[in-house]
Order: sequence, then structure tokens, then C-alpha cells
Amino acid sequence: MLEQALADRPLDFCLLTSSLSSVLGGFGYGAYAAANLYMDAYTEAHNRRHPVPWLSVNWDEWRLTASGEEGAGGSGLARFAMAPAEGAGAFARILGLRGASQVVVSTGDLERRIGQWIRLEGLRQPGPGEPATRQAPRRHARPNLQNAFVAPSTPVEEKVASIWQDLLGIEKVGIHDNFFELGGHSLLAIQLVTEIRRDLESEISVATLFEGPTVHSLSRLVAPGATEAPVFDQSSERGARRKEESLRRQAQREQSVR
Repeated sequence: MLEQALADRPLDFCLLTSSLSSVLGGFGYGAYAAANLYMDAYTEAHNRRHPVPWLSVNWDEWRLTASGEEGAGGSGLARFAMAPAEGAGAFARILGLRGASQVVVSTGDLERRIGQWIRLEGLRQPGPGEPATRQAPRRHARPNLQNAFVAPSTPVEEKVASIWQDLLGIEKVGIHDNFFELGGHSLLAIQLVTEIRRDLESEISVATLFEGPTVHSLSRLVAPGATEAPVFDQSSERGARRKEESLRRQAQREQSVR
């Protein structure tokens, strides 16, 4: 419809805003990636038959604030986000290109990101005799979240928190911290589920993480009742003591009546 509306107007340029998801995909991005792939393909087809060239740009994430601190050094996709000034500079450079139908904008090493997202190199287990290639990320301080830090209190919570800390590169993870607020994303979610299945022998899915995106709630889904065991045990002991005391008093009353 856009092509029909513009028809043969002598445009200076026509730039279509596509997405890097056309190249990298992403969990839950099927429809979004397909729509942007269609845009890329249509641009190529348009340029074969039309004198006014179009350009489809597969943009990386934008940070739509003026602050240079937001997302800096963080985990997940936030660390790849372009500041407004960076995006404007990239836009100006792209307009200076000639003869291109498609431009991919990646603020990180594109080949490395393809290896991570497309070839899933982080999930591949080393074969017999192969050295383990995965290295634990450098840890940074827990971000300033709205909820207070609460340390794990059960073995399951401690194990789940430890896996989160390794994957997210965070020194301490509280049981009420949200995985996605800590910088988690869809690929890390897949890695998280893989490690929990292996280390805790629990058959969970990625959807489980969306149902319980905190250490506490995920631990309850991984090992139902494990996080409540101490409370239940104490309650049972108190109930047994009350029952014993009640029987003792009843026996005393019956003895006095006799």
C-alpha cells in the first residue's frame, strides 16, 4: 500500500524501519521477525522494478531517553541499546549509502551474537574429550530494584539463586528478584531451564519461568513444598504438643471426677 501511495513521486529517500530480529530472531518473536523479514524482502523486490530505491534498516535496540547511564554495563539486551545521539548518527551515515537495499545495525559483535542466538553455542554441551568453552561472566553488583534483597533460605532456593547468579553475572540474587528485571532475556531463559533440568532433575519448561519469574516462586514450581517444609514441620510439632497437652488435661479432669 505504501508503494502504491508513493507511486512515482521523486522522493529523496524512503527508509523502512525493520528490526535486528530479522537476523537474530528471539524467543516469542516469530510473528515480529516474520513481519520484518517480509519488509526486508519487499524492499529488495521493489528495488528491482522501481527507479526510486528503498532501504530497509534492521535496527538494534534503541534507548529512548537522553540518559547515557540507562542500561550501561547491564545484562541482557539493554547493554546493546543505542542512545538517541548514537541512533541519529547512525541514521545520517545510513542515508549516505548508495546502492544498498538492506543495512543491518548491530552495536555488538554480530557474528558472536549469531553464534549465541542462531547456532545456540552457549547451549551446546562439549563432546567427549572437548574442553568446556563456557566461562562464567564477570559478576557485578545487584541492581537497585524496587524490592528489598532477601537471601535464599532453603537448599532449592540457594541452588536456583546460584544458577541465576552465574547466568546473569550478578553477585547476589534475592529470592524475590525478578529474572527479567535483572536483565534476563529469552535465550538466558532457555539456558536457565536447561541447567535447572540438569542440576535439580526437574522437567520444567520456559513457560514455567514466566509463571514464576522469581527465585522463590520458581523454587516452589521446581520442588513443590520444599520452600514450605520448615514452616509445615514447626506447625506439625506445635499441633502435636497441643494435642498431647489437651489429652493430659482431659485425663486429669476424669481423675478428679473419680
